[in-house]
Amino acid sequence: MSRNIAVQPDAAIPPDILAGRSLVLVGLMGAGKTSIGRRLAARLGLPFKDADAEIEEAAGCTVPEIFARFGEQAFRDGERRVIRRLLSGSPLVLAFGGGAFLDPETRALTRRAALSIWLRAPLPVLVRRVAGRDHRPLLAAGDHATILERLLIQRSPIYAEADLIVDCTDETPETTTNRVLRAIADWNPPQCLDVSLPSTSYQVVIGNGLLEHAGALLAPVLPQKRAVIITDESVGSLHLPALRDGLAQTGIANAVITVPPGEASKSLHSWENVVGQLLDQRVERRTAIIALAEG
Repeated sequence: MSRNIAVQPDAAIPPDILAGRSLVLVGLMGAGKTSIGRRLAARLGLPFKDADAEIEEAAGCTVPEIFARFGEQAFRDGERRVIRRLLSGSPLVLAFGGGAFLDPETRALTRRAALSIWLRAPLPVLVRRVAGRDHRPLLAAGDHATILERLLIQRSPIYAEADLIVDCTDETPETTTNRVLRAIADWNPPQCLDVSLPSTSYQVVIGNGLLEHAGALLAPVLPQKRAVIITDESVGSLHLPALRDGLAQTGIANAVITVPPGEASKSLHSWENVVGQLLDQRVERRTAIIALAEG
């Protein structure tokens, strides 16, 4: 059951709200990660760190200078090391640089050590907020709107793997901070049950809103972002749109095979037909097969 906590500007925040985990903010430049992060840290009674500032301190030069002297790959390597150090310590609020969450190793560490939140801001808001920030290496090479639009398209499927998504608009930082705190207070992480059988093993995930969050749950374990959904007509009409939308959030391409409802569809003959359809569609190996069923 989620905790229904009405967060007001002067409300006391429960000390165990993060259960000893750090809080990581991800998103594009201009999303407000540093501004909101400082306010969240104050409200939660945690220290705040900005990953880019920590990288600059460790390197003894600015981020643009690191890019210019050593290149982006060197910056990303240092970024990974700094984030690993920060998340291995005591709980804190940490604002990631815009590209940090794209690194698979960093995402895996974040899942283990922190609650991650994507501050999702629309393109016009981002463009207005970064106006005049030509010191940012990724903005120095052209029109801000064009660059940010490209980055938004490229990175959104990865940002969507965050535990929570909070939409940010042109509101006050206090309003956004309160929205983030409400999202944290209502956060009810899914529970996982490992099942081991003589012939195989698998994991059962139990929780609310799993279909809408399916992409974020599956992306870390899918070698390829491809899935085939098998459902019957009755269940599909109720739940298929939510599942497909959830997969699309993280860029998981999917196809659907629909079988008639009822016990007859659970027969060996029925599943032989399904396998035949998969072969006809030339489904590649390492493609996830998702059975959408009642219960």
